[in-house]
Amino acid sequence: MRLMRISATPVSGTRAVAVLAGLFMATFAVATDAGVITSATGPIRVNGQEVVLKAGEPLTLNPGDVIETLGANAVFQSGSGETGSGDRITIERGTSARADGIEGGVDFLFVESGTAYGDVSDKTSVGGSAGWASAPEGQAAKIFLEVPTNRPGSEATFRSIEGGIWVRYHDYRVWLPEQHTVTLAVDPARPDRLAFRTSQQNAGDVRVIKAVGGGDIITIVPKATVGRIAPEGVDKTRIDNDIASLKTGKIRLETKYPGRSPQKAALGPGTYAVIDNATGDIQVSFSAVEFVILERAISLTQEFSTLSQSNFSDVGNEPGRR
Repeated sequence: MRLMRISATPVSGTRAVAVLAGLFMATFAVATDAGVITSATGPIRVNGQEVVLKAGEPLTLNPGDVIETLGANAVFQSGSGETGSGDRITIERGTSARADGIEGGVDFLFVESGTAYGDVSDKTSVGGSAGWASAPEGQAAKIFLEVPTNRPGSEATFRSIEGGIWVRYHDYRVWLPEQHTVTLAVDPARPDRLAFRTSQQNAGDVRVIKAVGGGDIITIVPKATVGRIAPEGVDKTRIDNDIASLKTGKIRLETKYPGRSPQKAALGPGTYAVIDNATGDIQVSFSAVEFVILERAISLTQEFSTLSQSNFSDVGNEPGRR
């Protein structure tokens, strides 16, 4: 089954025949471009139109189609073909998601707000405004993603349920080992800035890698840690470990630049470092960093400030661009 979006502009005569023929050809031209909804536990809406799926009759999606699950759970299957051929993602009740289509062999599902969980490979990517998650090349993983309804354009929580996952946001790459959780917060107007909060339940570290002109800046983040990465002056990067972070943990920094020896440093709560993007040199400041400075620098919402200073509530093991 496929929903067709037809213009309301009236046409007549031979022009009408041409328009209908074009619609027919366009429908089949995009028939394999955005995965399918294979099942739903109740009525859903697609592009504002209510749809009730019958058993064995999946809904083939067009790129840009918006799925609202209402009170149902719906299953998205990535890949081409009328029944899909790839990974299965459950879009939970009360969620709005958009099928972004296949690009470079990868099928993208964008969660506008709400929750989704399921399988990903290197051919499927699930994300929101704060990043896109997929498995390493040639591997598979299970993930959970939550985009809060009150901060859909600036925050998302990612959890690796099985296997490790990469989360990508502009010049940033975040590595989540299995059974690890991170919340990312962004300012859409400043894609060069990224804030993070790791779960108190993480057993190991989360790596946040920023690509700069000279190489990579690697931020190794322990559990229950709040921080941010942002530009500092001309051709420098500042990394903050917030005063609200776990007192016994430290952020470890590494710079890897071709032809240069790696540089390393450690940041306790309430301190920051400035890194030269061209050379990888690290300068650590032991001046206390108040969270209000972090919040102002990233232009985050008050809600993120409150959450970051809470007990770091975790996403359970069983779940309820790029």
